[in-house]
Amino acid sequence: MQNILLAAIFSFTIALPVGAGSVMMLRNGINHGGEHAFLTGLGMNIIDIVMMTLYYLGIASIFSNHYMKMILYLVGTFVLGKISY
Repeated sequence: MQNILLAAIFSFTIALPVGAGSVMMLRNGINHGGEHAFLTGLGMNIIDIVMMTLYYLGIASIFSNHYMKMILYLVGTFVLGKISY
């Protein structure tokens, strides 16, 4: 029984990675309430669906360009820096 409980706890901790979106949802939930956290999560899901659709339609070749990668890295650095600040 103890092994099953430990496996469940371990699986739960692996399944909940805390990324930038999760931090933003927690911050919005604490500062503005659950509705803002829900809307932030909904927006993240919509962006994921749009990006998956664009990748399916063949936009991955644009993102594999070296200049586009540099722009995406810089934007990602700015966003993560702003969230952590």
